Amino acid sequence: MSASPSNLGSHPPGRFLSLLPALLLLLASPPAAVRAQGFGVYEQSTCAMGAASAVVARPCDDGSAMFFNPAALGAVQGLTLSAGVTGIVPDGRFTADLNGAVTNMNRRLLPVPHAYVAYGFGDRFAVGLGLYTPYGLETSWPDSSAAAFLGYESKLHSFYLQPTASVRLTDRISIGAGLTVVLSTVELNQLLDLSTQPVPAGAGVPAGTLFGQLGVPFQTPFASGHLGSSTATGVGGNFGVRIRLTDRVDLGARYLTRVTLNYDGQATFAPVSTGLVLPAGNPYGVPAGTPMDAVIQGSGVFQGPLGPQGIKTSITMPDQFAGGLSVRPIDGLRLEADYLWTHWSLFGRLPIQFQGGAGTELRIEDYNNTSAVRVGGELTLRDGLMLRLGYAWNQAASPDKTVTPLLPEGRRSLFAAGLGWHAGSHVDLNVAYNLLLQVNRRGRTRDPLPGVQPTAALNNGEFHFLGHLLATTVTVHF
Repeated sequence: MSASPSNLGSHPPGRFLSLLPALLLLLASPPAAVRAQGFGVYEQSTCAMGAASAVVARPCDDGSAMFFNPAALGAVQGLTLSAGVTGIVPDGRFTADLNGAVTNMNRRLLPVPHAYVAYGFGDRFAVGLGLYTPYGLETSWPDSSAAAFLGYESKLHSFYLQPTASVRLTDRISIGAGLTVVLSTVELNQLLDLSTQPVPAGAGVPAGTLFGQLGVPFQTPFASGHLGSSTATGVGGNFGVRIRLTDRVDLGARYLTRVTLNYDGQATFAPVSTGLVLPAGNPYGVPAGTPMDAVIQGSGVFQGPLGPQGIKTSITMPDQFAGGLSVRPIDGLRLEADYLWTHWSLFGRLPIQFQGGAGTELRIEDYNNTSAVRVGGELTLRDGLMLRLGYAWNQAASPDKTVTPLLPEGRRSLFAAGLGWHAGSHVDLNVAYNLLLQVNRRGRTRDPLPGVQPTAALNNGEFHFLGHLLATTVTVHF
């Protein structure tokens, strides 16, 4: 048979290239399901993590106030240097409805760094520079699994660089602000399903007939797609206020603005053997014994719709509002509670523009705004030791219709514990462990057919997840 390159997949390459926005479900170094909500990240300080990051009213003195509440940076005296890392180990699986088959996520250690430099001029004014990752994720599934058709190796990294200043206006009121400079990259690797692609013209079947309608099994891979982007940049801000009601009670609030990032990507595709051999009398008009791979290659698809090409899209990192209360009922004990709201409804429709002139495709995510509650405490023990405990509860951002291997998130609980140690007059050491438990969530390992919107009716199994987070930070004061 013969077919023009444009025939195999008469839909625009967007059908094959809905890689970038799918990946934009993902952001930064850690795995999806260990994020706050959606693809949010809240692990910006080991000291804070020990108390479930309930620190908006009274952030730690390691410089992480730049993220949690810039107004509290003014409490820094002299020069403070802080650097740490959170190691995240995801443990997830998908159980299929059809046969009960279980697919496990690839388990590995994923590092998430944070670093801060702060200097306090007296007790009224302070400046600093912070590096942290409030949004991002990374997921990895076996490349032979059903999950691979939505993405078997997916990364979206974002880093916020924030110069910050804080001023204490009165003995009770402080304000602070920082400029956030955001750097972000994306990568996605995905299998393409032959059964959902239109049969090339000239095969003697009605136009629009799918390979699956001619007997090609569902989720038969015929190509692997790789997408990578250059670094996208954006600018926003982080603003905070802190009020000392009494010597034992503090209030705090901060607002992290939304940031829109525009990505330029390059998509490349490679053939994957289907393993299919065509019988006599096949609708493609080729002799018995012809490999299906030869039919696909002969269509010219890898020189046309699946040829190398650039794409563009954009995503808005949502704004956040957080408020907190800190109480010191007795000397040596501090109790804290925070509320976090995230504007996830900004992550709704993602347009993808194809540089080969194929137009624009729209991907639907339809996230919901979310709330989270965090409570924690710190008890000062002898010999410069501090014990921290905490708990956090998060709503899920994704609706039932968009729970996929790219981001199988759900409603979560987080249990936190940590230790701090004043190792000397200038050095603090902190360690923390968080256990994240997520309710089981029904989702899907397949996309709707071209032109069809996703619905929960496509969900074909259940995602299970828990995550282990272990962090350490060294802080030096001069």
